[in-house]
Formats: sequence, structure tokens, C-alpha cells
Amino acid sequence: MATGEKVKRTYNLSRSAVDLVRYSVEELGAAPTQDAFVEEAITVYARRLRDAQEAALWRQAATDAEYQADVQALERLFAGDDARAWEE
Repeated sequence: MATGEKVKRTYNLSRSAVDLVRYSVEELGAAPTQDAFVEEAITVYARRLRDAQEAALWRQAATDAEYQADVQALERLFAGDDARAWEE
């Protein structure tokens, strides 16, 4: 999602969070800069949130009778094509 464009923002973080960022960058070499570390952490966390949301939607679909009927209809419709694809 990063576009390369940088925007200056100010956030109030706990001292322990600031220390953890600094330690992770300076001592562990987790990222080239503190900004890069924070940006990566935000990206990873946002991805985890999206993955959880998507998983919830798939769980919901698994119990949705209308969705399951559509899936079964598609499977029947393309069963011959699928079988032929495996033969090739």
C-alpha cells in the first residue's frame, strides 16, 4: 500500500513502545530506520486484521445455504471441464 509519498504525522506513544522501536532497529537490525520499522509493523498488523475479517466471512459463507447452493451449482456446471483439465 505504500506509495513512496511520506506524510509527517505526530503520535503519542508510550515510552516502552518508543524504546521497543529504538531497540528493534538499533540492536536487532529489524529495519533500516525507526520510521521503516513502524511502517512495517502497521502494515503487518493491518494485514492480520484483514485476514481475520476475511476468515470470518468464509466461516459465514460455510453456513450460508444460498451461497453453498451457488457453489454446488458452479461445481456441477464445470465438473466436465475440471475433469478434462486433470486429464491433460
